[in-house]
Amino acid sequence: MAPACPPGPHAARRRLASASLIRALSAIAVAAFVALGCAPGGAGGSSSVIAPDGGAGSDGDGPGPQDSGHRADTSGQADAGADTAAELGDAAAGNDAASDGAGTGADGAASGGDAADADAGATVGGWGPTMCPKVDAQGFGVGQSIGALQLKDCDTGEVRTINEACGAKAGWLFVAHSHCPTCQATANYTAAVAAAVAADDVAVLHVLYVDDATTCQGWRSKYGLDLPPNVRFYVDPTGAAWQAIKIKNYTAPHVFFNKNRIITYKEHGLSSASVKAQIQKAAATN
Repeated sequence: MAPACPPGPHAARRRLASASLIRALSAIAVAAFVALGCAPGGAGGSSSVIAPDGGAGSDGDGPGPQDSGHRADTSGQADAGADTAAELGDAAAGNDAASDGAGTGADGAASGGDAADADAGATVGGWGPTMCPKVDAQGFGVGQSIGALQLKDCDTGEVRTINEACGAKAGWLFVAHSHCPTCQATANYTAAVAAAVAADDVAVLHVLYVDDATTCQGWRSKYGLDLPPNVRFYVDPTGAAWQAIKIKNYTAPHVFFNKNRIITYKEHGLSSASVKAQIQKAAATN
């Protein structure tokens, strides 16, 4: 049998073409991999995945205590940088909340005489300013009677206060920065939590500080906050509500209080399971 002939020039060209095609396909695959965010940390070097609350199991329904929102400066404007677990490890409930005292936010957002006019409304559904307990002092620390935050109506811009929820058996107050992923995750489960606790006469007070292109109407519609009857939705035009209730310079602060309006717990970045648990604990202190 005659020996095989060496490959001719056409075969060599075919091999070169095949090698070029393989390199091109490999480059396309790598580009697609990075574009989908599969590369560690993505383009920014850090992951944007929100971890579920460690105490709530793997429910995946919102941020946990290790993901307490984004750092915000003292003017109330949030920083887009993500928090780390080490930075937030000492944000345990009540550890430094009591030292907050009766701190007041800017532009009259904290309790005081300026809110009197906004509290003149009639009681609706058993709640209202006339149902507020008489106290000598108000503030925003754990153990204090929560102050009458002065906020705005999303549609009319009129002054409103959280005293609209006086009379409820318990309350959950959350202040969101519109740009914040943790706040968005919390807003995403808010309507479901509100529906779950509505029969227990719990007030859900959701406050939005807009710091991007979001509108309050768009936020309310996106997260279904116009549907649960026990939700009160407000706009904070200055960021003063966040200033008043935060325990650290991070976004996504939560406050829980009982029927007597006594604050029972404060924290940043909670899952829906943790929120429900704190609502129950607040109601149990009545």
